[in-house]
Amino acid sequence: MAVIPAVKWIEVQVLVKDVALKEYDADDDELEMKRDDHDRFISRYIEAKTGAEFIVKIMIDGKSQRLPKDGDLTCLLTIDGEIIESRALRRSDFRKGYDFDFAGYRYYANGKPHEKTFKFSQLHIGK
Repeated sequence: MAVIPAVKWIEVQVLVKDVALKEYDADDDELEMKRDDHDRFISRYIEAKTGAEFIVKIMIDGKSQRLPKDGDLTCLLTIDGEIIESRALRRSDFRKGYDFDFAGYRYYANGKPHEKTFKFSQLHIGK
C-alpha cells in the first residue's frame, strides 16, 4: 500500500480481481526528485500480468489527526506520466473518511460518455 509521507491519511492500492497487488519500493535514484519532493510524492512498482484489468483504490482515513484543517482535496491519477483521471473532494466529504476507485478512463464519442477499463499492456523494454 503506497502512503505518501506528507499525507499519511491517504492510502493507495492497485487491485486485480479485488486483490491488492504486491508492491515493491522504487529506487530513489531512479525517481530524480528534488530533496523537497520526498514528502509529497511516492513511487512503487507492481508486478502486472499483461491484459489483466485493474483498478486504483484510494482510501482516506477521516479520523486521522493529520487531516488539514481547511481546504479541499484533488486526487490526480497519472499513468505513464499522463493524467488519466481526477477527483475533487470537499473537506466535509473526506473528513468523514472516504474510499473511491479509479476503474477506467472516461471519454466522449459521438456526444456520449464512455468508460474504458484499465488493462495492463505488454511491457516493451528497449536497449
